[in-house]
Amino acid sequence: DEKNGRNSNLAPPPSLWNVCLGTAKLVGLAGFWAADNVSYLYSSGFWLDGGKRWRARDATVVAARCYFLAAMSGLLLNLKEFVKFRNGPLREALLVVDDDDDDD
Repeated sequence: DEKNGRNSNLAPPPSLWNVCLGTAKLVGLAGFWAADNVSYLYSSGFWLDGGKRWRARDATVVAARCYFLAAMSGLLLNLKEFVKFRNGPLREALLVVDDDDDDD
């Protein structure tokens, strides 16, 4: 399909699950980074707000929740890829090795 400007060597587009979980992981890590920095600035006294220490605690809770979202998204992505690999290329390789052992 060189005439249409398409390269046949391109990989297929990622699935919707990969896009959604990858986005959730990225948003979770960005949320953790932002909330953790806000928590640090409040707890170190850089942002003085009249002794309201609950804001630092709330920012810490948000950071922990965002980190949990990122960790679960990454775990699901990796588990999905592992299952796909186990049922695809790994199974084929084991069948080839098993066939080679039978020939001996």
